[in-house]
Amino acid sequence: LTDVDIRLFVTLLRFDEVYTVYFKANARLVMLTPSLLNFCRDIFQMPGVAETCNMEQIKAHFFASHAEWNKYSVIPRGLGFMELLDMPHDRDYGFGGSSGDNGDEGIVMIPPPSQEDGTEFAQGFGPTDEDEIHDDLAH
Repeated sequence: LTDVDIRLFVTLLRFDEVYTVYFKANARLVMLTPSLLNFCRDIFQMPGVAETCNMEQIKAHFFASHAEWNKYSVIPRGLGFMELLDMPHDRDYGFGGSSGDNGDEGIVMIPPPSQEDGTEFAQGFGPTDEDEIHDDLAH
């Protein structure tokens, strides 16, 4: 579990109930995206985390403290996102567990992208031949 995981969690926690209303960010909800919902469930169900997540306080702060966005301080009822976090997640390894029999601790390896001709990029995901790099810079 990293600092980035926690920062993503607190953002996703607020997303469906607050950000979709305020920022009209409603193209896709966390609750309808299984990978993100299960990520949130995994962290929420860690010891001590659920006790720090108070959606009513989060909504009261956002919807009542910005009069320029919500003149009458109306607090929407919400979609019931918190109830979904109590359900089991399907992340077989979770944070700190094993993702399989290769010994990786929850690490998912993503192969580098391929070029149009089917060859793979080098580690830097760009041209590897020095002449190609200079040609790109010249144009």
